[in-house]
Amino acid sequence: MLTFFFAFIFYSLGSIPITFLVLIKQKKINILESEYKHSGVSNLYKYSSKKVILFVLFGDVIIKGFIPAYIIKNFSDLSLFIIIFLIIGHNWSFLIKFRGGKGLTVSLGILAAISIEVFILILILFLIFWISQRMNDSSLPWILAFLIVNSIVFLDHFYLELFYKNLSNEYIYSIFLILLLLLFRRSLGNYTLKNLDRSILFSRIFFDREKR
Repeated sequence: MLTFFFAFIFYSLGSIPITFLVLIKQKKINILESEYKHSGVSNLYKYSSKKVILFVLFGDVIIKGFIPAYIIKNFSDLSLFIIIFLIIGHNWSFLIKFRGGKGLTVSLGILAAISIEVFILILILFLIFWISQRMNDSSLPWILAFLIVNSIVFLDHFYLELFYKNLSNEYIYSIFLILLLLLFRRSLGNYTLKNLDRSILFSRIFFDREKR
């Protein structure tokens, strides 16, 4: 019963569409009806100041991601898997007709809470990839960083036992579930499933758009 209660609380917390609310309040813009059709924080770069972006990042990363995951990890006996409801709520919010963001910011907050080493490695790889392509687009660097780190952590934990052997299987599978949710959400694009083929699916997952 307690598990269902926290799953509901986490889904509800994740469902708070901070970017959507900020743009409605400040600019009278419904981001779901714009060209982007999702409420991810990346949409703020076109419409808002750096202060507003930092405020939204704090809300998504810290309030919706880090703090709940940290509490579950350190102060409860609940399964760590329950944290995925934070991402599900963020991506499919009941407050905005089950639309939402792409899950990246909340996922980063969760990863920082459950394994700071994994979070730092993802951040380092992201910065390397991002700088190498002259900071033009962050979509590909983020997904590559997540994919590579997940592969490294999985292989090391189960086979090499060099760096991540002390992480529990629950941690490893939780990290993997986060990656799967990110990939699944990206594969949906802007919810336009007509004429979907492998090329479009590849572009959505790696470049977060219909075409590269």
